[in-house]
Amino acid sequence: MSNTPKQILVYSALGADLPVFAHVPMILGPDGKRLSKRHGAASVEAYREEGILGAALVNFLALLGWSPGDDRELMDLPELIEAFTLERILKKAGVFDPKKLEWLNGKYLDATPTEKLVPLVIDAMDDSGRAIAAADPERLAVVVDLQKTRARTIPGIAESSLRYFGEAVAYDEKSVQKHWLKDAQATREILEAERAIITSADPLDSESLEAGLRGVAEKREVGFGKVIGPLRVALLGVQDSPGIFDVILLLGRERAVERIDAALAELDRLADS
Repeated sequence: MSNTPKQILVYSALGADLPVFAHVPMILGPDGKRLSKRHGAASVEAYREEGILGAALVNFLALLGWSPGDDRELMDLPELIEAFTLERILKKAGVFDPKKLEWLNGKYLDATPTEKLVPLVIDAMDDSGRAIAAADPERLAVVVDLQKTRARTIPGIAESSLRYFGEAVAYDEKSVQKHWLKDAQATREILEAERAIITSADPLDSESLEAGLRGVAEKREVGFGKVIGPLRVALLGVQDSPGIFDVILLLGRERAVERIDAALAELDRLADS
């Protein structure tokens, strides 16, 4: 607003016709204060490094201080151009919500073809991660496809995808506390029962796994989540993951059993410490 009078003087000095001036509302941070560097990334390059897709950022920025007049939130560039009118610019300030940006980015990641995501995921890995992924590119493509429906950023996909490779897995402390150590003996019994099911399932498919794992829950008279939580941590080291049957099938029988054995050993170590 303060620049407009100066711009008018420049146009007048040049003898040029004045354009119609308009502006969008001020953008505020989540704390309600004027947006500044302390609220997060300060450049397009920084958001790209954080794994935000360009189309998602455009979509997000277009909705700051403007509305299409309906409930649409996912809008590609042609849709935004077609829908935009000055009359729909809002009067109240827009709020730059990083969580909303990540949510929107997640929707774009899910809609992006896997073959286009894989190179971006590889770029987000360090040298050791790239070497691991390069050794089994077909597995990486399947893992990325499985991860993208839950992901929020490309580095997030890169980090979670590497959990499906290698023999060892790093255990998240909070996940271990929540799903293993509240009742270590019960956890051991659950993991041993699940190991037996994965070992003997014939064929190893979603139907046989679901029947067997639900049987564990029924026998212990607990909800399904009570037996799946410890298994997620054993297989991937964290409490959040795609569907447990997909995880087991992707890891394969041998690797899944090896990781359960490692989890049982870790339980013993924690009990002795």
